[in-house]
Amino acid sequence: MSGMPPEPNPVPPQYVAYPRGQVRVGDPEKLRALADGYFALNWVFFGNVVLWFGSRAIPFISNDPTTALGLFGVWFLVIGLYVGFATYPQNKKIGYGCDWTPGWPIVASVLMALNAVLCCGIIGYVVMQQIAYQAMKKKFGVRARFGGLRKTDIEQAISEMRMAPPPPMP
Repeated sequence: MSGMPPEPNPVPPQYVAYPRGQVRVGDPEKLRALADGYFALNWVFFGNVVLWFGSRAIPFISNDPTTALGLFGVWFLVIGLYVGFATYPQNKKIGYGCDWTPGWPIVASVLMALNAVLCCGIIGYVVMQQIAYQAMKKKFGVRARFGGLRKTDIEQAISEMRMAPPPPMP
């Protein structure tokens, strides 16, 4: 076999340096807005519940049924305005994180205010928090653990996004 040329040495494999595991990409400010809106709705709901319990005092401070009816009317107005105005900044944050048009947070707050007047309003809070959680899960890979979302997990995701290299330019 002397007439055959020698076999060339195989080229050593070239490895591409890419991050392994989950890489969080996206706008960390949108994740921050979603998380802030999500957690702040808990405090707004707490105020909602306090107002509902406060309404239990109306029969004791009114002298007659007409006064009680008037006080309940004022109370409905107060709780509706409280929920509408207190949820709007949180819904605006969630809307920013979900890429909503500016009108949708207003619609969400009005619906939550109406819901709060008709019953304690828990359904509106659950729906908005579920929307925020689904956006955090789909866009940013944030997952709830047993017991729900944790601020520390979200802070870690935000710091990972800030540390990730920018995507290559096309």
